[in-house]
Amino acid sequence: MEGAGDRGGVFEHRDASGQNQTKQLLPPDAVVQRTAKPSAQDVVVPTARQLLAARPDLERIIIFRNTRGAAAGAAAYLAADLNLAAAATVLDALPEQDLSAVSHQLRGCLHGGTAFHSSDLSREERAVVERGFRDAQAGIAVLAATTTVAAGINTPASTVIIVETEFKGLDKRALTVAEYKNMAGRAGRLGFAEEGTAILLADNPIDRRRLFQSLRPQQPEPLRSSFNDADLTTLGPQATGSSR
Repeated sequence: MEGAGDRGGVFEHRDASGQNQTKQLLPPDAVVQRTAKPSAQDVVVPTARQLLAARPDLERIIIFRNTRGAAAGAAAYLAADLNLAAAATVLDALPEQDLSAVSHQLRGCLHGGTAFHSSDLSREERAVVERGFRDAQAGIAVLAATTTVAAGINTPASTVIIVETEFKGLDKRALTVAEYKNMAGRAGRLGFAEEGTAILLADNPIDRRRLFQSLRPQQPEPLRSSFNDADLTTLGPQATGSSR
């Protein structure tokens, strides 16, 4: 199930039969400003809390953010606010040598039942987090991540929350259809959960409607090879040192 939710707690989605539906996902007073100005955590925290309360043993959530810092920050505030049990087995599996500041930040999140996944972590740390999130008994209830976790990494979830629909940086651009589908496709994976929910976050009902309309069936962008045909001769017998 794919849809968009706003700060009023309203979730607009298509049901299993393809019909458009709107429901009050959160009580209207659940979304409150938590910092000096409105931010994504105003919605993310009560949404995660409600989902986990409804299915404490089954619900696992991925929060997608568009920067590494935002992903780590989301895991940190959720660990502080959700009062979850520590992911002890994941903590025990982490490397113990040459720890960076980000390594210590990850451990703090795991003590609160959350984790983050980004290129700031070492390869071994990322692998431990991935295994821990796949294991329902390991204790990671919420994983905050950049888009790296959507590309070829087996991290199934029951709910995916996509906070931003564009990347930051010099090449600021909107998510492609393929990138969105990769993220939304983490929800409801075969062998993990029969159904999953993907939620795009919006600031208001107008943005919610716009995002929901953008979810109409689309084809991913055509694949384009990065090989240059003119360079293929380098793969010939002379380049490999073979002869006939």
